Amino acid sequence: MKRIDLISMLLVFFAGSCDKMDISDSQSDTFLKFYNTFPVCSGVDVKEISSNGFAVIGTVESFTSGSQVFLARTNKYGNLVDSIRHYGRSLDDRAYCLQVLSDGGFGILASSQNPVTERKEVYFIRTNSLGDTLWTKTIGGENNIEARHFEVTSNGSFIMTGYAEKITSGILNKDIWIYGMDEERNSLFSPRITGGIKDDEGIHLQILENGDYAITGRTMSYPTLSTSNHAFIFITRPNGITYIPYAMPSVADEAGACIRSLDNETFLILGNSKSAATSANADIFLRKVKVSLSGSEVMWEQIYDFSSHDTGENIHFQGNSIYILGTSSNVANFSSIAFITTGASGENPVYTSFGQGSQMSASSFEITTDNGFIFTGANKNSDNSVSAALIKTGANGSL
Repeated sequence: MKRIDLISMLLVFFAGSCDKMDISDSQSDTFLKFYNTFPVCSGVDVKEISSNGFAVIGTVESFTSGSQVFLARTNKYGNLVDSIRHYGRSLDDRAYCLQVLSDGGFGILASSQNPVTERKEVYFIRTNSLGDTLWTKTIGGENNIEARHFEVTSNGSFIMTGYAEKITSGILNKDIWIYGMDEERNSLFSPRITGGIKDDEGIHLQILENGDYAITGRTMSYPTLSTSNHAFIFITRPNGITYIPYAMPSVADEAGACIRSLDNETFLILGNSKSAATSANADIFLRKVKVSLSGSEVMWEQIYDFSSHDTGENIHFQGNSIYILGTSSNVANFSSIAFITTGASGENPVYTSFGQGSQMSASSFEITTDNGFIFTGANKNSDNSVSAALIKTGANGSL
């Protein structure tokens, strides 16, 4: 096991710099940038854009007037190319997922509190390439509904998953929620609700080559009722109807955080595991799972223990390498961004840490066209403000 600690001293130097860290065009295109236009500014998702730069979404909050969704566009050096855009309708709005669309515009998935009912609703924002709003759509119900992740089909439709609350036997719980709409906001199918009498939630999905959808998340209802969460894979038809549900029973409290398809039946599942729901200690797991109507199996599993409390957020793979992004925390309330590079079976992990001794956390990352990586997350500053973080590394995961 190899461990590399990076940018601890950089964080001390830059902690108060925030969005004033301009980098000249003569400098290397690896960088560490912070953005802070509100007291709290947290990066949630990042994508590389065709104009040779990056787009970041997240949530901004003030201590008195609520929260909104933000979009920041940068050049390849992380410098803002325009003012940061803000979106919202209720000042209780929160960002979850970003996709770059075929026309260069953006699809932004968020949640928003209904100003009248005070229930959470799905809030989808469609913009042009500058971030100007073209249209929005809200999707609500009798209780809270939130979508956590969405993907774009080959014909430009949007498929999303999350949870919808319902009351069962007088108790409010969550069910897995699946929904699709076309690029004109028309529903592809009515929202699909899958769940038992305990909490179940979709967290991440992939669109498969055969047009099906693969979803992972957490369940307390499958395969049997449980007092702890289990990670799962649900395979659904293009109409959102589940036909292969596969939960991964465990004595630990687990949740699937990210799913990547190797083919229509084989998947990598990144997740998080605790010995109990109340445990302060957590590890990251990575499993290769094969699912089909004839049976399902875990082909291999790897556990990653970076520190006392580790959470996995996102995975990508390329060639014979798998890349994992997460957050590593300890009992002293310090946290850092953890980046793990492994072999094709999750073996021989190399750990890289960004921000040891700080309070940095990770949210999302992408492999860039130069075979480097772009990360986003957040950094809590000494004055308790929070800055969105954007980190661009080289191919070896270092600055």
